[in-house]
Amino acid sequence: MLKLKENCSTLSFKNVIKDDRVIETLMYGVGSQEHYKSEIDLLEECCISSPEYADEFRSKINGYKQILGDPNYNEGLYPRGIEKIIQQIIEPMSLWEAITSLTTGHFLASENYFRSLVDVSLTFLLSSEIAKLFNHKPADFSMYNIWFESKSKIQAIDQVTPEEIEFIDSQFEVNGKKRDTRLVRLLNFRNKQIAHNSASDATHKDDFVYVTCFILRVWAILDAVYRPNCMPRPIHMDEQLFNQFCKIMSNAELSHVKAERLKFINELLNACSKNLITGENDGKRPFAELRITVKIT
Repeated sequence: MLKLKENCSTLSFKNVIKDDRVIETLMYGVGSQEHYKSEIDLLEECCISSPEYADEFRSKINGYKQILGDPNYNEGLYPRGIEKIIQQIIEPMSLWEAITSLTTGHFLASENYFRSLVDVSLTFLLSSEIAKLFNHKPADFSMYNIWFESKSKIQAIDQVTPEEIEFIDSQFEVNGKKRDTRLVRLLNFRNKQIAHNSASDATHKDDFVYVTCFILRVWAILDAVYRPNCMPRPIHMDEQLFNQFCKIMSNAELSHVKAERLKFINELLNACSKNLITGENDGKRPFAELRITVKIT
């Protein structure tokens, strides 16, 4: 539950009382009412079947009931979790990367108006989603604010080098001179062309890939702080994503797109475990590697 500070009436990052549970809610988002009600029923049964853990189960039940009783939750005012924004970046980026790798002359991978329309739409979508994570106003539910709110905890776990923390700080610094040009170009595109219809430098595919890898590494660090013992979570199920593609692609094309998408996502996810300074692998894995197969008939 997101509790407001005294004398505050508007839900914002600045106005909420920030403890670990609140930061987790902002990071991972909230479920549906049906989800929480189902969990409460399950946990109440667990209290009976495993009474030695009843206190822990009741604590979770109370937490779920607090969320269900929160007017801000019931009115749909809770922000999307950062994890959901990250998935909203990875999913369309990887799908379009896979589709445009087709060499069969498919209309989605050919030069035409529809392809250009999707290119532009995807560029606007990804730019907007990425920019949300870098919003720096005190009220913003952003990765920027969560990073700096969590910095003392990050330093305390001693799993991240001071040099990498300093580098991440420099990339979040607004108008910082040490910001990577790819990040600067992408954020300028969103702030100028999308938000204000002003001219800016053109963005490139490498800009999106670099910034997404940076985001994934920062996310992996935060995830290691707040959920150190959790199993890696899935990105998206292929069965859902490719459900209707058989209507516009041959079996061979669909198999190619599926394989290329998995390859691209796993390449992105490798960034989670790579130190941004040294490139060394430290094993952080907030997301599971995708190995899902789809039977195409």
